[in-house]
Amino acid sequence: MTLAGVLLLCLDAPTYRLVQLRTPAGTAAFGYAFAVYRGFAAFWFACATSLGAEGGSAHAARHQVALLGTWRLLLGGVLLGASSVAFTLALSLTSVANLLVINAACPLVAALLGRLLLGAELPRHTWGACVVGFVSVAVVFAGSLSASAGGLGGLLVAAGCPLAFSSFLTLCAFSGDLSLAFCNAPGGVFVTLFGIIALGGRLGGAAPVTARDGMLLIVNVVSNALANILLTIGSSMAPAPEVALTSLLETALGPLLVYVLVGERPGNDTLAAGALIVVTLAAHSAYDLRLARHGTTSDKAGRLLEAAPPEG
Repeated sequence: MTLAGVLLLCLDAPTYRLVQLRTPAGTAAFGYAFAVYRGFAAFWFACATSLGAEGGSAHAARHQVALLGTWRLLLGGVLLGASSVAFTLALSLTSVANLLVINAACPLVAALLGRLLLGAELPRHTWGACVVGFVSVAVVFAGSLSASAGGLGGLLVAAGCPLAFSSFLTLCAFSGDLSLAFCNAPGGVFVTLFGIIALGGRLGGAAPVTARDGMLLIVNVVSNALANILLTIGSSMAPAPEVALTSLLETALGPLLVYVLVGERPGNDTLAAGALIVVTLAAHSAYDLRLARHGTTSDKAGRLLEAAPPEG
């Protein structure tokens, strides 16, 4: 299931770019409208999966709120919503390769937040991976400070995505075995409201103009929501290092598909940084997998490092 989820995520950026480039409303307006579409889908998919198992009634919704607590539900929703908004806007402000390379550092940011906020013990090889990962992100920043790559603003927005999602992962670790999947519902509401407010309530001007673009948009939104469900289920069934290894496919395949379909070529600095962070995370996950087979992996650290890079 994890592999299927990651492969679906690989469709995300290419389908977005194909529609965005053909929308006359402009990249910013389309990004806001896209946030509305995504937030709406996230809300309904979260309700269908989290409440469907309990009959989908108002009682089931009240049970989820009581189980999570209002503060945890709202905080988780805000963090997921912020991650989704940052991802969507970054697609309009910087290259796909820049965004996915920065997103790949998400497990490392989560590990550091776990150490700082929860006191999770991090082994030496995780500290080493964190150093290499952040050096890779610094290379992307240094090599992409140009108008053609979106400038510093686009990279800062892109960095907000893994930061917000890593904070959500830390909240998940703090919550123990309590599932926070239903936080996607308020998160979707926040994203939708953000897009509507940013557009001033005018969605029509940023809507896809052809049936083909509309179908690509539907494929993007549905595949993203379905991928998140598959990743959530797969993460609970497979060891954390295997999930992390599989998740690296998006970092490698996403920019390649965008280059083939749209002709958006990553810069040399981004390619070098991407290769460095993928190799580092792959080696880290492979070593963790070896430790897991001998029963020596830290459980709390494993939960923080298990997640795929965030999506909108």
